[in-house]
Amino acid sequence: PVVRREAIHAVAHIVMADPLYRSMAGAGVEVASEVVQRLVSAAVIDLDRDVRLMAVQMLEQSSHFDFHMGKAQNIQDLFLLLNDEVFAVRVTVLAVIGRLANMNPAHVMPSLRRMVVQLLTELEFARTNREREECIQLLMVLVRAAENWVRPYVGDIFRTVLPRIDDAPAALASKLLDTVATLARVGGSDLVPHIDQLLASIVRALGDTGNAAKRLSALQALSSCASFCGMVIEPYAEYPQLFAMLADILKSQTDSRMRVEAMRTIGALGAIDPHRFKDAAAAANASSAAANPAAAAATTVAAAAATNAANSAHRGGNPQARRDDAQAKKKKKARHGRPQPNAMTVFHGEEQPARLIGDIPSDSYGTSFSGNEYYTEVSVDAL
Repeated sequence: PVVRREAIHAVAHIVMADPLYRSMAGAGVEVASEVVQRLVSAAVIDLDRDVRLMAVQMLEQSSHFDFHMGKAQNIQDLFLLLNDEVFAVRVTVLAVIGRLANMNPAHVMPSLRRMVVQLLTELEFARTNREREECIQLLMVLVRAAENWVRPYVGDIFRTVLPRIDDAPAALASKLLDTVATLARVGGSDLVPHIDQLLASIVRALGDTGNAAKRLSALQALSSCASFCGMVIEPYAEYPQLFAMLADILKSQTDSRMRVEAMRTIGALGAIDPHRFKDAAAAANASSAAANPAAAAATTVAAAAATNAANSAHRGGNPQARRDDAQAKKKKKARHGRPQPNAMTVFHGEEQPARLIGDIPSDSYGTSFSGNEYYTEVSVDAL
């Protein structure tokens, strides 16, 4: 086996390094074709698993072999390797087949469609988590290798993957989220109808602080969905705690990959209007208070007591603060004692604005003016 493995390694590198064998015409074509056929045969019929793996790895390393591997007989032999007992062989040969879809789609696509259906069926009815992980990894390799040809099946794959994210163990959930990120890059529009359920699953995965790999996969999925599915700004409005989660990752995580992915996710999600974010946070707090009124009331009372105690301590221990408060009250009372112009109030009425001197409407530049004639003229001059 060692001799056969080294021979495969040597002949493959000789063919890859010499431009004579990489050309599609000339004296080296027959030699390169013979070498490729021998490599495919070794990958199919050799009894040693390491020899088979070496053969398919050599085929996968260089695209110079694709011209010769695109023959119908070689494609049929490669599909036989999808049933190999060694999982690494199946993963590598599936990447090769996905690449050959661009070279000879007429012979690749019919079998590739059956392969997609088979993998989805195995994922749905697999008995162990290991089998599910293998199915997910094969699907991910296939989608990455043949993006254009797998595009019509993105919706079916996603609908099979999505319901299993929440209940899956950490390792399987991480691979499922990686698959979601890959599917978003290939066919983001197919994920849009299910974006609410997906976002809820991603937020729950980000809240799992006990598994770093799962959180990293959730960040990658969220970043890909924001970039390729148009899922921007809205996640902050629906889940106000999301920004706090991302900020906590930036502050507390020591893994540079996770911090970089968190920064990329924040940039992809965009910036939300602060007032809208504040309203969303208030609405979320109100819903949580309605769900648990006793805890919310206790929290509110405790916060109010703490605030009052702090203010009392501040004013009682600082005479200057008491004088400042009294002076501020006097100024406020004096200010409210005289009429004030209403020059910066936004006009929200539905009736037509009145026309003033110079045919200038009273809501010019988004403002409305006081009915007092003096302040109206002052405001118009200011405009």
